[in-house]
Amino acid sequence: MLAPKAAEGSEGMNMLTGVQEGHFAPTNKENAIRAKKMNYCTHETERVKRPIFTPKIKQKANPDGTPPPAPSEKGGPSAKAKSAIPDIRVARPKDFFDLQITPEFVEKVMVNCTNQHAASEGAGAGGTTYIDWVPFDIPEMYKFIGLMFVNGLSPKPSMDLWFLSTAENRMFGNNYVSKLMDKNLGQGKGQVKGFRRWKHFWRFLALYDFRATPKQEAEKNPLWKVQSLLHELNNQAQKMWTTGRCVSIDEQTLGFKGKHGMKLRISYKREGDGFQCDAICESGYTFAFWFRHGDAPVLSKEFKHLDLSPTARRVVWLAQQLPNAWTEIYMDNLFNSRKLFTALYLAKALAHGVVRTNGRGVPPSVIQTEEKNKKEQSHFVGDYKNSKIVQFS
Repeated sequence: MLAPKAAEGSEGMNMLTGVQEGHFAPTNKENAIRAKKMNYCTHETERVKRPIFTPKIKQKANPDGTPPPAPSEKGGPSAKAKSAIPDIRVARPKDFFDLQITPEFVEKVMVNCTNQHAASEGAGAGGTTYIDWVPFDIPEMYKFIGLMFVNGLSPKPSMDLWFLSTAENRMFGNNYVSKLMDKNLGQGKGQVKGFRRWKHFWRFLALYDFRATPKQEAEKNPLWKVQSLLHELNNQAQKMWTTGRCVSIDEQTLGFKGKHGMKLRISYKREGDGFQCDAICESGYTFAFWFRHGDAPVLSKEFKHLDLSPTARRVVWLAQQLPNAWTEIYMDNLFNSRKLFTALYLAKALAHGVVRTNGRGVPPSVIQTEEKNKKEQSHFVGDYKNSKIVQFS
């Protein structure tokens, strides 16, 4: 209007009315009454300029002076993951496990912390408890990690059944596990039976500094006992995957039937009650997550004026972990709001999804009145109030 100029021609578009010729609703052309698709941005100055999908860290030019390649539209395993497993046809399950929990973590955290925890409580010969205790080594720790995996896939009524042979229990016995889990002490000192070692493992397993005061640590972070493991999983997950243009954020549920103070009551999920986290995913791969138990992440000062909810702060933190700027994030109506979309734009991310009409800051001018009469619903296909361009700020 300020700079009158004839709109540029566009094939299949009536430039006088802005209506696309022959346009129908996307799924049912029989209900295409009043289905007009308006083109409001016909002038160059009126067109919305979308931010360019690009890496957050500026890439160096190629040696020949050509610009670096643009980020891939579709995500996939990173170069580091491909170098760790060059030929997937000969890869073993442990090769994939090592991509998520490194051997260094198993040794420095799981083995060392467990042995230090046992020593601090007087376990071992000449001690006051579990006098048959001997320190765990790395191969033995991997055995018990594997045992927990296999029991999750094929659970038995009780863990002691894994350490029985088929001769001892024809229904639940397992000859392979029962022989593998015994701890040989060497030099004629005999051995510690597998089920007894399981009791040692279950009693003293630690992923934290045993010198910490539980009450004080729990007040600061309810997940303090497993925080080192969560940190390892988050770091490794991000190193082993390169995200593409489109990702999604949703909640993930870890089903749990035992007793725990942080267990959430979940009646709308197949997994049932358990623990929940918000996660950012692509093609079935979890790129990053933040559990809903405890405090939400602390964001920088640029987000303070928005007064974001804990859920919104978790979403923004997840978006900040993405390697590329202006990634498109798809979410459901549990998350979406005007404040969140503004915060994501500040975090250099684009968002998409449906939104609840109440309490989410949506302007009344774009809210479509729901038609209850099914016969009248067909008259509103394609006739949307929110054809208007609305900028949240």
